[in-house]
Amino acid sequence: MLDIIPERVEFFDLINARKELALLQSPIILTNAPGTIRFLGALAVHHIFQILNKEFVIADNIFRVDDDLAGLFHAINLGYKNISYTGNSLSAKKLLGSADFC
Repeated sequence: MLDIIPERVEFFDLINARKELALLQSPIILTNAPGTIRFLGALAVHHIFQILNKEFVIADNIFRVDDDLAGLFHAINLGYKNISYTGNSLSAKKLLGSADFC
């Protein structure tokens, strides 16, 4: 039996994400596009994740915060476990590496 590889979809806004997701049949890994944390804010990105998870079958979510520490702490406080942080903060990386950060 062949395993279906999930397709990774990046979103910048809700309207275009809905259009793109409506065309897909495979499992989806959903992530926000680079810069969305600074442009929209962590709470807006969180709400987009919530809406899309209700409307579509999403296999996994990756909350991308780039190098934004405030976005990282918002993502952690919102309960996300799969967070993409690209900054240089050693304490932030240590926080992400611990299993009990929430």
